[in-house]
Amino acid sequence: MGFTQVGLPYDRAVRTSGESKFSLGDLLGLALDGILNHSVVPLRLATYAGLAVFPPHRRRDGLVRDRPLRLRPGLAPGFATTTSSCSFSISLNALFLGIIGEYSAGSTSR
Repeated sequence: MGFTQVGLPYDRAVRTSGESKFSLGDLLGLALDGILNHSVVPLRLATYAGLAVFPPHRRRDGLVRDRPLRLRPGLAPGFATTTSSCSFSISLNALFLGIIGEYSAGSTSR
């Protein structure tokens, strides 16, 4: 992770007795640590998810505001505003989480 690495080939003896102490869950946890701790890919996915959700939200925003008036006049007041605000804040949250995560990951790896 910042130091020059050199591989050293060696011959490992075959296990003669016993079993590995790692369970399947432990091995999966180790794999996830290796993927998530040394990669900015999950952070980029959060950024792209925020960017991808934003345009459909803007399109749907108009539909959500107009539809209750035409199709369901008895719908609870404020439902359209609450739904629209929630989806907008979720998209912004994902976008900024990815940006801040990439920024902090980039500043610690230098």
